[in-house]
Amino acid sequence: HPPGYPLWIGVLKVLAGLGVDPLHGMVGLAILGGAIGTAWMVLLAARLAPEEARLQTGACTGLFAAAPYAADPLLWFYGELPLIYGVEGGLTVVLAWAATRMEEGRRHFLLACGLFALAGGLRQSTMALPAPLLLFGTWRTWRRGRLTPGLFFGGASLGAVIVRACLVPLCVAGGGYGAYRRNSSEHFAVLLPQTSILYGAG
Repeated sequence: HPPGYPLWIGVLKVLAGLGVDPLHGMVGLAILGGAIGTAWMVLLAARLAPEEARLQTGACTGLFAAAPYAADPLLWFYGELPLIYGVEGGLTVVLAWAATRMEEGRRHFLLACGLFALAGGLRQSTMALPAPLLLFGTWRTWRRGRLTPGLFFGGASLGAVIVRACLVPLCVAGGGYGAYRRNSSEHFAVLLPQTSILYGAG
């Protein structure tokens, strides 16, 4: 349904070409997303530990944070359904980890920008909701004196190219940009008043 999940559909088509039916493909990806989220939670929490204690307690901190993530009932519920939420949850942890490493240099900065854009190709809200993390990572990179204009525009350009590469096939599949906009507008006109407090939902 609009706004469309082009990378999700693309991965499922690749799996279908390998003989994996859509139901098992979606459930398998949800399980993989939960596993990735748990593993990256270890890395993220260790990264967020105080720098002076990171070597001694980073691994313990990471394991302590990953345990409730792995045991969360929502992860077990959505992590076994043929829906995108398990993948999105795992990817969000990876995005948070990438944002904390942006200040480490050009490669990490561009990796984070690329991952955020790819997340938008998977599901647009996955790029939008953690956007403050990307802004925080960009600010930290600037504060450390490592954000040059070239790096900033390089990250923005990389993100724009990836988003466009996902949007164009989505619009073509939807009958063109005009049809895509009409379909999306109709969908959100029905959906948002029922689901968002910003549009009058209870």
